[in-house]
Amino acid sequence: MKLICYLFLFLLISSQTHADIFVKVPLASQVALASAARTTDTSVVITTVNPQKCGQFVVNITAYTAGSLTAHIQNYSPATDTYYDVLVSTALAATGTTILKVCPGITAAANLSVADFLSPRFKIYLHPSTSDAITYSVGMNLVP
Repeated sequence: MKLICYLFLFLLISSQTHADIFVKVPLASQVALASAARTTDTSVVITTVNPQKCGQFVVNITAYTAGSLTAHIQNYSPATDTYYDVLVSTALAATGTTILKVCPGITAAANLSVADFLSPRFKIYLHPSTSDAITYSVGMNLVP
């Protein structure tokens, strides 16, 4: 019998507006945040049925005028009910694609990859440095 894993996405649109969007999708390559112009903090909370140890996160900036965007991959601590940074990108201040990797045993590279695991519940958090609109999307590839 083939076992199919599902990923549950809870999207938190921004710190000022809150929308619970429940999406049940098969694991593999997924769009965490569709391309849109954003001016405020944005986060996506991901809870997996079967924990995924590794993740590749693709931040694609397609329109940029000013400011910068910093991406945080955060694991969840049930003991403290908080999220903590596992990997933080450099300030992204131009159009282009940045790939962030979290996986035990990989070679760590400052602000790009870390030899760690993803908790069963984790967050992708993006923080703009100014209120200038930056158009970006985030894709993810999760591996058990």
